[in-house]
Amino acid sequence: MYCQNTEEWFLKLRREEVRNILVEKERPNLGVFVPDGSRRLVLAYTDLQPGTQAFNHAAATLPAGYVRRSIQVFFEYGLFILFVPVLGNTILKRGTDYQTQTLLEVLRLLFDSQEFQALYDQHQVQVKVYGRPENLAGTACEPALDWIRQTCSRTSAYRAHKLYYGIGGSTVLGVEAAHRAVTYYHRCGHMPTLDEQIADCYGEILPPADFFIMTSKMGGMSALPDFLVNGDTENYYLPTMMGLTEVNYRRILYDLLYRRSALRGGVADFDDTPENRSLLRHLYDASVSTIVGDG
Repeated sequence: MYCQNTEEWFLKLRREEVRNILVEKERPNLGVFVPDGSRRLVLAYTDLQPGTQAFNHAAATLPAGYVRRSIQVFFEYGLFILFVPVLGNTILKRGTDYQTQTLLEVLRLLFDSQEFQALYDQHQVQVKVYGRPENLAGTACEPALDWIRQTCSRTSAYRAHKLYYGIGGSTVLGVEAAHRAVTYYHRCGHMPTLDEQIADCYGEILPPADFFIMTSKMGGMSALPDFLVNGDTENYYLPTMMGLTEVNYRRILYDLLYRRSALRGGVADFDDTPENRSLLRHLYDASVSTIVGDG
């Protein structure tokens, strides 16, 4: 028998029971998942040599299976909007072989494969793209522009979930936002409000992100979507994209709903007793030399 509101209790609940709790709590509504470290995954799980055609191809196909499974988990637990940044503009500078053998194959899998199309149909997912997909033009990845248009058009009537793939945007935080604000000002004659910037960037007004899940290395923080991160966005780190399993997502949900909410209250919700102050002081003293680094 598990005590209610403990992690053990939460992990034992049926999926439908967890979904009901999420509906009651009204979160999460929008999440960001950054699958990074595809080439390191190939190094770990194959004997292929870096730089070869086989290695580059595996750097697309091996991670794609985990990405598809992760997307499935998010939507099975009722997440309405999911952002998945997959391709920044700096990756397009890795050379023609990498573009053709890895990036183009990644885009084909996401936008022109039966496996992902079946996923979108199963969960009634409306697929969208943000960033600078036009940067694919003139590269070996240009054929993907037609796949993207076709998939976005084919799924446009779906309403159960929304999936935003990030393609071609800057990997430096704030650069895209600044460019868009200046462009908006010249076009409309006034500085945009936050909602106007969100609508201009994503084609609609969206809520703030409830969580940001980074994998492989925290360098991927540059993938934070513009205008959608605020003080209530919780950040999580998984050493590999393989880590977004159903059990681990439940652990993230439990932390989001119960542990983080307790921290959010701050001093106003602190049970101010001498014993609690002593415990807080002890925790601070014990951790003063602790350093946590993720890179």
